[in-house]
Amino acid sequence: MSTDSQTVEQLLAARVTSTYQMLMGHPLKQVSCHFLSTHAIAILLEGAITQPEKLLLSSGYGELVQVIRQRLNDIIRPRIVAEVEAVLQRGVIDSPNDVKFESDRMSFILVLTEPSNKVQNDLFENAAGG
Repeated sequence: MSTDSQTVEQLLAARVTSTYQMLMGHPLKQVSCHFLSTHAIAILLEGAITQPEKLLLSSGYGELVQVIRQRLNDIIRPRIVAEVEAVLQRGVIDSPNDVKFESDRMSFILVLTEPSNKVQNDLFENAAGG
């Protein structure tokens, strides 16, 4: 992987961390961003489950926590997508995500639009190992 793509991944991780902490008031253990291809990036948030969610889960309110987390994701996802689009200067055309309460993780797979110029294309090809 090229140094440029590693720098972009680190910048994305920092922006996602900042956005999540601002929205949720909850520190993350770690955020990892990795290009999967020229058209996709994976984002993994570790330590994403908040203390109130953990309390509700341990008190038998798992279904309620799932509903609440889905609503929170509906708010968080567009903000994360906006950060990625701003950094990469590319659109996101799909953004499935998942939360696993058991592992305290949240993940996104972002499918990107085509690069708009050769410099971007070269960066993404290098990032994807091309």
